Amino acid sequence: MVLRAAVKIQVRYHLSIRLNLKKASENFEIADGGSVGDMVNLLVSRYSENFGDPAQYVFSIGGQPVETAHSLRDGDVLSIYPPMVGG
Repeated sequence: MVLRAAVKIQVRYHLSIRLNLKKASENFEIADGGSVGDMVNLLVSRYSENFGDPAQYVFSIGGQPVETAHSLRDGDVLSIYPPMVGG
């Protein structure tokens, strides 16, 4: 059996997500090769309805938008934004 190393990332919550979770950020260790989607699934299972609908969220690392298939690397800071509304 091959053990996969863990990578450490920080997740930053913005706007209504921050308000619902009552926190601005959290640190996590996930398996090497884990994706943004894997992290989102973990957050949904941990926070259920307080996390909202991630299908509508925007994800970024280093200010650059990323898709849920994007692989996370050690030291990444994943920012999660709910949809913007206004007019």
